Amino acid sequence: MTAGNTLGGLVGANSGLINQSFVTGPVVSLSYINQGGGGLVGSNPGTISQSYATGPTTLQGYCRGAADTPCGGAGLVVINDGKISQSFATGLMTQPSYGPIGIARTNTGTIANDLYWDTNTTAATIGVKYDTPIPTANGLTPAQMSTPASFVSYDFGPTGVWAMPAGATHPVLRLQLAQ
Repeated sequence: MTAGNTLGGLVGANSGLINQSFVTGPVVSLSYINQGGGGLVGSNPGTISQSYATGPTTLQGYCRGAADTPCGGAGLVVINDGKISQSFATGLMTQPSYGPIGIARTNTGTIANDLYWDTNTTAATIGVKYDTPIPTANGLTPAQMSTPASFVSYDFGPTGVWAMPAGATHPVLRLQLAQ
């Protein structure tokens, strides 16, 4: 997806509920008028749960705004004013002027302690850049990303929401196994 303002791989703005969703395609944010792209969602004043993004997110050029204005995208969402739980990002973050961010560029909402990002595939060493951070320990190595025990509160049971297929590099939604 390529567009202006704040954009995401699934939706630009979520004011409702996104649950058990995933995105694998690329997000490219172009031109000066853009605020960046999120792998899953651009702006989230709503709720995101049990979802993930694996596609690359790229910001080409500079964002609008004055110096020190929050700018750039992130692996999962650009701006979180809502609630996010049981979600993760693995897509490569490319934004030369702002550096990679694993989960959210700006977080003034609630991010549960069960959000993760792959520090290798995203190239991000931080989960949130502005406002309320999340622990750097939530940045996982590829080996941790392929281990169910790394995902606190995720249900990998026989009827649980999450599954870890043999050889997988990250969890998938159990509903994907039926496809």
